[in-house]
Amino acid sequence: KSLGRPACIGEPLVTSSRRWEQHGVFRTIGLMWCLRGAYGVGVSPNVLARFYR
Repeated sequence: KSLGRPACIGEPLVTSSRRWEQHGVFRTIGLMWCLRGAYGVGVSPNVLARFYR
């Protein structure tokens, strides 16, 4: 949070669809929203990484 504002990149970002296929759309979107909310209230990125994996 203290490093600065996010920036737009010029190239498209490509990711794997594995998580979406394994866990489903709603569960994956729910996880992403929970992680964003937790980050917003100050949860450590190290803790968030454990939930993401």
